[in-house]
Amino acid sequence: MSQISELFEHVLNFGPDWKVTNIEVDDASNKIDVHVTFTGPKAPCPDSGQLLPIYDHREQRRWRHLNMMQYQTWIVCSLPRVKDADGNVKTVKAPWADINQRFTFWFEAMAIELAQLTKSPTKTAAFLGSSYDVIAGIIDRAVRRGLERRGAEDICVEALAIDEKAFRAGHHYITIVSCPVTGRVWDVGLGRKQSDTEDLLQQLDKQIGLDQVQAVSIDMWKAYINAVQTRLPGARIIHDKFHIIAWLNKAVDQVRRAEVKTQPVLKKTRYTWLKNIENHTTNQAESFKQISQMNLKTSQAWMIKENFKGVYEQQSPIEGFHYFSRWAQDVSRKAIDACQKVATMFKKHLMGILNYICYPITNARAEQVNSKIQQLKSISKGYRNFDNFRNAILFYFGKLDLYPQGFP
Repeated sequence: MSQISELFEHVLNFGPDWKVTNIEVDDASNKIDVHVTFTGPKAPCPDSGQLLPIYDHREQRRWRHLNMMQYQTWIVCSLPRVKDADGNVKTVKAPWADINQRFTFWFEAMAIELAQLTKSPTKTAAFLGSSYDVIAGIIDRAVRRGLERRGAEDICVEALAIDEKAFRAGHHYITIVSCPVTGRVWDVGLGRKQSDTEDLLQQLDKQIGLDQVQAVSIDMWKAYINAVQTRLPGARIIHDKFHIIAWLNKAVDQVRRAEVKTQPVLKKTRYTWLKNIENHTTNQAESFKQISQMNLKTSQAWMIKENFKGVYEQQSPIEGFHYFSRWAQDVSRKAIDACQKVATMFKKHLMGILNYICYPITNARAEQVNSKIQQLKSISKGYRNFDNFRNAILFYFGKLDLYPQGFP
């Protein structure tokens, strides 16, 4: 047994004063208990680090460690206590775990690695033979650790993307703030009201500092606009290009659905008008060529949409303004109600549209992250608790330093 104990001491490497005194194997439950005892006459005070005589030992505790073969491995120890100069008795820190935790650093690192792979705390818990609460707690610790370390990063945030995501049924939303270039999620807040977004930006400012932000990509949601103007008054608002085109696509489809009642040729052509021409299938290309030559309102609405894209090709906001003015006049002449409504909305938000010319950022990466978050929800069969949902998003998409110190 002494050779086995020596082997465990060598592998665990807790230090010269921590000795493996016994090993118990339970074949029925596939568990190994490794009993560790502190044998030194003195131990460092957890607060001052001063070496003090051992006062007594605490009750026996257990810590989950990495599995050995098919056996769960547990560290079992009665931690020593020391008495400081003021007479306060304090428990010596275990070299294998944080205070008040019941798993070792190695187990925690393994759980983080596995959770990253499975994208599911439930599956991670099942694989490790642990509970959901333990894994969720490890993820929570990892995220808090990562956010604390983020403050020490040399981060200069020049642009943000703000987007919403459905949290639960019944108009429950979250707001996600991310980097429009890398897709890195900076933080997540519950709700999408102006006050919700302001609080989220204020909290993020404390984390990483937002004084260098020059541009923010958002849709035309009034609450987001007001929140950005309040919390980031020096930043330019850029209305997301893809949301803008989506409004035009919606108008084209409204026109098509109204006109198809008198023009059967438009049946089953929805995606012919919504797709870019270069993405048409052979059948769609033939159908488009035939129908676009007919004097239909749908064809005119489609041309209005395509002509609008020229705004983004202008060299300056002034040129963009003049181009938009000519485009709006054309919309007015054609007198297509759905397109006129969109043009009126665009006029109200014109500066945010034109700002794209100087700051060509979009929510494209944010939408990609939203898609991945939806996959995450599907794998985990949804999240009922917002804090767990926020932790999951930051854990997987926050690009945080998640591991305990020294890991790997």
